Amino acid sequence: MKLIFGLIIFYLSMQLDAKEVFHVGRSPRALIMGDAFAALADDEYTLFYNPAALGKEADLRVVPFNPHLGILNPLDYIDKFQNMPSGVEQIAEVGMGIPLYFSIGAFPTLKFGPIGISMYAQRQGRYYIDNPKYPQLTIDDRLDRGFVIGMSHRMEGFGKDEFSFGFSFKSVKRAGIFGTFDMLGGLLLDVLNSGSISPSSLKEILGYSKGSGKGFDAGVEYILKIGDDTKANFAFSVIDIGDTKFLHEEGPSKPPSQLMNATLATAFVQDLGFIDYKFALDIQAMNQNLEFGQMLHLGMELGLPIIKLLAGWNAGYISYGASFEFWGIEFLGGLYGVEIGNGYRVKEAPRAIIYFKFLDFSFDA
Repeated sequence: MKLIFGLIIFYLSMQLDAKEVFHVGRSPRALIMGDAFAALADDEYTLFYNPAALGKEADLRVVPFNPHLGILNPLDYIDKFQNMPSGVEQIAEVGMGIPLYFSIGAFPTLKFGPIGISMYAQRQGRYYIDNPKYPQLTIDDRLDRGFVIGMSHRMEGFGKDEFSFGFSFKSVKRAGIFGTFDMLGGLLLDVLNSGSISPSSLKEILGYSKGSGKGFDAGVEYILKIGDDTKANFAFSVIDIGDTKFLHEEGPSKPPSQLMNATLATAFVQDLGFIDYKFALDIQAMNQNLEFGQMLHLGMELGLPIIKLLAGWNAGYISYGASFEFWGIEFLGGLYGVEIGNGYRVKEAPRAIIYFKFLDFSFDA
């Protein structure tokens, strides 16, 4: 226990600059629960939250097909998107302050007892225009591909309770465009005014870069069994220990590192048969230079036959949605907000996510 608290103090003492907290893999279900998930981590995204949580459910679980689509919530900006102008200056004026976003990808996963492996391919794009006097377009358009493999070990001597620790290793290739460009002059203006430039030439002009990296994660989990159907979970995890850095392979610069994320979490779970419910709390990115409100994530799930109702508080912004599951097929949809400013509730990026999972097989020995 002293070691855990020592690690927490160490990570809290580290200072890193950040706006939005970037992640490679996020559970769509968790995002609708305020992204409070490190003490639950019971779906196919376990290895992206806490490798210690492996192996606490079925002995074998296979999720071969699970694509998602994330976009800016269009309902918040529907007036601005009508009758879009064609000129660069007019586009800059209309798009000023709109946090454009999309994410598309899949994370097929295999869990076999305390061992898990996830393959992934995900494209994420973030585009933001600011500075009304001299409009600047910031682009973060990244494609991540790779795999993560991990294992957990349950220690004996805790009676009916469970204490586990886990580790994982990841290999990732990252490619994309990362930079800020002047919209009314220079390079970007020439690109926007050109009607015949090819995609390959556009990538080269904007500084398309590639790199590869390897990273490590670790975590612990303690499950306090209050009754046969009631549990309190406690967890601490560190994802991308020491930052996952990329070797430069192509383009003007290497892709940005995946910053380390230290999370302290707890959850309360009760299964009443016909219904079950879960409450979760995460304090995320404890090692990054954020206000406490930006680190706080709260979530809840109410499980009924076929349908689950989800809601949460994602670092200052409400999230909500639902999922429908039947015979290994799941459909999930919801809305959530993300902080992209330099403080608590400074600038919200409202987002929507749709998720489809097909052929989710679980087997107990």
